[in-house]
Amino acid sequence: MQYYSITEAAQLTGADPATIRGMARDGLIAAFEEGGRWALPEESIDRLTQLAEEAEAAIEEGADELDEASDEDEDEDEDEDDDVYDNGPEENPDANPDDEDD
Repeated sequence: MQYYSITEAAQLTGADPATIRGMARDGLIAAFEEGGRWALPEESIDRLTQLAEEAEAAIEEGADELDEASDEDEDEDEDEDDDVYDNGPEENPDANPDDEDD
């Protein structure tokens, strides 16, 4: 079985070394510390890659949802702007004959 250092794992997965170290320390990925250095088996690299892909997908999904919500807000804002013009006072020169200048 092949083992990787934190630095190698970070290079292979694109994850931050501090994140990998924390996950190893917390037991979230398989790893062991030997002589002050962490060693991660290949299964941990696979797990980190899987987690990174899931996180990226979740971020993209969240960004899409934000875009949709933003588009809906813009549509609502446009409707509100239309209401300002549609509901404005109508001009009627005969509405107040006493105000006419003779």
